Amino acid sequence: MLAITLGMLLPQLHQLTFLIRYSLILMLFLTFTGIKITYKDIGRTHIQAAAITMVLGIVHYYWIKLLFPNLAMVGFILGATPTAAAAAVVANMMKLNVPFVTVATVVSNLICVVFIPLV
Repeated sequence: MLAITLGMLLPQLHQLTFLIRYSLILMLFLTFTGIKITYKDIGRTHIQAAAITMVLGIVHYYWIKLLFPNLAMVGFILGATPTAAAAAVVANMMKLNVPFVTVATVVSNLICVVFIPLV
């Protein structure tokens, strides 16, 4: 009921419909892994790891561009690849901190979704 009312009152919000897909991905991921994530779970380490991923992608791009200009974008994509969704499963099998890995996966994927198109 709230969504219908907001849709009638603010029709310009249709520009944000692309966010539905990402919201569903996040909800299903958290549901299937059975993890409860709170804001205090997101730490400086997660942001630093995601930032390092982006910096490595840019460094790879310019380094490879010097040697092989045609392959520079491949170097960027390989260097900036976010944490894989399977990381939480592997962490669970290895008896590691699954919520930490899950938050790192979500944060790195969100940062890559925002910043990779800018390059």
